[in-house]
Amino acid sequence: MLCFQKLLVQCVFLKVICLNDDYKIKVPTSMSALKGSCVVIPCEFSIPDHEKYTESILGMWHYDWAEYVSHPDSSKVVTRFKKRTALIGDLQKHDCSLKIDEVKVDDIGPFCFRFEVPGIVKGSYFKHVVLIHISDSPGAPVINCLPEVKAGVDLAVTCSVPHTCLTNPPIITWSYTNGTFAVYHNKTGNGAWQVYSVLKFVPLASDHKSRLTCTAKFWGGKQADTSVLLNVTYRPKNVNIEYKESRVKEGASIDLRCASDSYPPASRYQWYNVIGDQTLRLPQTSATIYVHNVSRNSRAFFCTSQNSEGLTNSTTVRLNVEYKPEILSESACTLDITGQLTCQCIVDSNPPPEIEWCVSGSNLNESNTGLKSFSINNSREQQNTVTKVLQGWVPFTGNPSCSATNTQGKASMSFKRPMSDLYIYIAIVVAAVLIIAIGAGLCRLRVKRNERKKQDPKIAFVNNYEQPKPERNTETQDDVMNDIYENVQAFEVDEDIYVNVNANK
Repeated sequence: MLCFQKLLVQCVFLKVICLNDDYKIKVPTSMSALKGSCVVIPCEFSIPDHEKYTESILGMWHYDWAEYVSHPDSSKVVTRFKKRTALIGDLQKHDCSLKIDEVKVDDIGPFCFRFEVPGIVKGSYFKHVVLIHISDSPGAPVINCLPEVKAGVDLAVTCSVPHTCLTNPPIITWSYTNGTFAVYHNKTGNGAWQVYSVLKFVPLASDHKSRLTCTAKFWGGKQADTSVLLNVTYRPKNVNIEYKESRVKEGASIDLRCASDSYPPASRYQWYNVIGDQTLRLPQTSATIYVHNVSRNSRAFFCTSQNSEGLTNSTTVRLNVEYKPEILSESACTLDITGQLTCQCIVDSNPPPEIEWCVSGSNLNESNTGLKSFSINNSREQQNTVTKVLQGWVPFTGNPSCSATNTQGKASMSFKRPMSDLYIYIAIVVAAVLIIAIGAGLCRLRVKRNERKKQDPKIAFVNNYEQPKPERNTETQDDVMNDIYENVQAFEVDEDIYVNVNANK
């Protein structure tokens, strides 16, 4: 009864009629608003014969039953709401929405809409008032992101925040600047809205464990933000072999570790040993291996690191294997036609060796040759091979030698005095002359034989001749001799005449 009396008093004060069901309105019963920002109270209304009064109808809002917070005549608006309110709806389209800017803590309502058609009808919707809940700080945005994302794969992340300031919604920004984003608005009801920002980008391995932040800046200056930690899965990268020793002695052992950066962490490893042109797969599959008996020929290694996203090879590492000098078999001396000696001492060594030459008992080096007739030059290095060249005039009995020394040991080699190129040339000439002379003699002998064959007489042979068998003590001497024939040269030597004569005559 008391409420009805109060409502009746208000109607009398405002000089309005009590509205029946033909006068309709749709407003939220309660809303939320951010202090210092704005709030828009959505409102839709209708009255009988609304279309007849579209051009003359007036709309206003009042507060606490009697004070106007919005009125076509601004002088009727109470002081604390002046320049902070506006009826932003189009009454001709049944829209009676109210905007309150720079919301204060006491802007709680109740707020009621009133219409007037001058000289015809007017009324307030007292049964449909709006209450506002004021908050000092905005709500935090919500980020929708997968717990794990793949490197190199397109990703869409959504950030959303609620608000009630339709005319000036929050502005959403991202900490990630290499992507693109789009903004969407969604009406959630009772004057509340949701603004969405969808960020699209391609995450990189370098984004792993980085914070992705979404910031909402509200009308009036306040802001709120939310961050998520990106878990980016990626195949191993920066794969390399780590070891403590900067140098290792040949024949010693060393620990090698295959290190990599990956998420999830690498779960399998494979090791390889490069020897010359061959690559040997080692049986070890752990991150760290122990290599025994390291040698200069097996000092190159690489590894592969693997996780659920893939595998990656490391670069090949070459261990700094130290070993004593070795003078290679290609080392040799030559002596040219002028008698100048040139010797090459080719040494395989690590660390680089000190090479000395010795000739006729004198030690030579680059700073002091010891013998004025000798010089050391053309020193050159290629990887672990060092070549030093000795040149000079050597005594007839002199034999050079070289020695190589480093921290791992010493090696030496003596060179036999080579034959001079002059002797070689003479030997070649003599051999050629002998070959020519022998060839000429053979040719002449053959010609003479051919000439003699042309001058030989024809000798007849009696076929079917059978020499009689001698009988013991019965044949005479003449009989025996008559059966023997011999070719003898006649005394006329200059005529080269041959005759058959009996040897007994």
